[in-house]
Amino acid sequence: MRRNFFLKYVMFSLITALLIPSSAFAEGTEVEIPTFTEASIHDPSVIKVDDMYYVFGSHLGVAKTKDFMNWTTVAAGVNPNNPLFDNVVEELKKTLEWAETDTLWAPDVIELNGKFYMYYNACEGSSPRSAMGVAVADHIEGPYKDEGIFLKSGMWNQASEDGKIYNATIHPNAVDPHAFLDEDGKLWMVYGSYSGGIFILQMDATTGLPLEGQGYGTKLMGGNHSRMEGPYIQYVPETGYYYLYITFGGLGADGGYNMRVVRSENPDGPYVDAEGNDMTTVRGADGTFFDDKAIEPYGVKLMGNYLFENMTSNSTVSTGIGYVSPGHNSVFYDEETGRQLLLFHSRFPQRGEQHEIRVHQLFMNDDGWPVVVPYRYAGEELAKISSEGVSGDYQFINHGKEITEKIKKSVMITLLADGTITGEVNGTWTVEGDNKANLVINDYSYQGFFLKQWDPISKSDVMTFTAVSEQGMTIWGSQLEEMSDEDAVTYVKNTLKLGNTMAVITDVSLPTVSTFDTEISWKSSDSSIVSEQGAVKRPYSEQDTTITLTATISKNETMATKSFKLVVLPAEEAKVEGEGYAEVEAVDQTTNLVVWIGLVLLSLGLVTIFVIRRKRNNYRRGIYVK
Repeated sequence: MRRNFFLKYVMFSLITALLIPSSAFAEGTEVEIPTFTEASIHDPSVIKVDDMYYVFGSHLGVAKTKDFMNWTTVAAGVNPNNPLFDNVVEELKKTLEWAETDTLWAPDVIELNGKFYMYYNACEGSSPRSAMGVAVADHIEGPYKDEGIFLKSGMWNQASEDGKIYNATIHPNAVDPHAFLDEDGKLWMVYGSYSGGIFILQMDATTGLPLEGQGYGTKLMGGNHSRMEGPYIQYVPETGYYYLYITFGGLGADGGYNMRVVRSENPDGPYVDAEGNDMTTVRGADGTFFDDKAIEPYGVKLMGNYLFENMTSNSTVSTGIGYVSPGHNSVFYDEETGRQLLLFHSRFPQRGEQHEIRVHQLFMNDDGWPVVVPYRYAGEELAKISSEGVSGDYQFINHGKEITEKIKKSVMITLLADGTITGEVNGTWTVEGDNKANLVINDYSYQGFFLKQWDPISKSDVMTFTAVSEQGMTIWGSQLEEMSDEDAVTYVKNTLKLGNTMAVITDVSLPTVSTFDTEISWKSSDSSIVSEQGAVKRPYSEQDTTITLTATISKNETMATKSFKLVVLPAEEAKVEGEGYAEVEAVDQTTNLVVWIGLVLLSLGLVTIFVIRRKRNNYRRGIYVK
């Protein structure tokens, strides 16, 4: 029996060793592989209690963790069985009735005077008819007792909280609260979503209620239904600034949700972005709904849709690692260590509306702006790094400033040992001090950090960088492990594409170099029609012509081939010569212009109807419904 057990143990150990990636044993040290346990909480707001960290989110969802990596769900759902209240449906009946809904939106919990104050809220969904109140408990997990509603919105044709008739273009939607203490111990609450913008109220730290006579409070930004929501303010003593985090766009997978930050020397503003723009003036144009173009140039964009593609030779294993519509964040600031963590929910590529909590570490750059690291938190620390450890091939993402549903996919760049950057972007890089990153890319200067992080694709610790420009754009880089010649050639073969080759009418772009120092040569089955350089000469015929282009990918002595079929359309119009050709061309252009104008005029009525219907639907799909 002992002998059999020993043999089984040896076999198990061998199999386990084979399954661990070779990178885990780099430099003779075994890398600890982090583990994660997920939870699905929308709009997570963080609070620390003893050695536990809680997040409270929409629909009365709560989860907790001790390490920001492994989460346990505590509560979920607005129903009588939710343990946070004895019976939340009865306890908050007036709130739900006012908002004409059966659920709650993003709450916030703060500890005051030894008790826990939950700022709850509910919204109708297709309009900003909302109510906000506070409930109090002796313990973080409840039960909470309602202290009543203190703020309402959406009272059409009635006096609002400031005594004027409610106007959704200038008055706030009473949702998405965050309560915080300033450096002097005064209590504030920032709130708002779309509608008239983001507002802040000074609160009574004894009762947890707003001080009298403020109406809706002070406006910080937004208005005219511009898509801004989920405000969160964090004071950082090291910089002396209050940082207002905000999410732009719509929360759905197609909404372009993205996180931004602005700052102020005072809790109630004014807040400015990296270019010094006063955010109180940032709003949609008058008479518009969801005017993203008007607001997207403003704020420091921390993160939007992105995808680090799988750059391993086996490119069919996974599409990569990325997020879709990450947002509605909170921030945990550790007063003892100064560590900051960004907590938010995110959707994911090819996973629809499914969402989970994600946590990324934040650092402050030399300009006093937060930079977010590329990969989720796995216990990483800033450490002294060398320039030699930085140089190499990287996946690169520039989050830009757009509000878009498109996923920004990583591109290849190389940080050369001489301090230059080549590849899809060009520039320079330096390491200052222990780990500070200074990069100049396409004439924009970025400041941030180099640090090693756990890469879930390669399953190893890799060098990364994160930096923010003076224009408020965030860039990320993730270093690629050095590939063997065979793996490099295989990867390029698997990813080499020419686009749509089924109706070729113009020259084809044929790359001759690719990633990982590979070279590509081309062979055409008929170079008189498509040359090895991609020049296309369409034949005079009545039939399409099929051509085969064969790529030979090589690196040193390793080679592989990949063939592409091209269908070249005939140049029938070239048969018409002289004035006759010009006549035909002119007639065709005139006919096309008439048809085009007719279609535009016909569609105007349809577009008007579509826009009206779309606006109504958008409120329910991505504007207010959480």
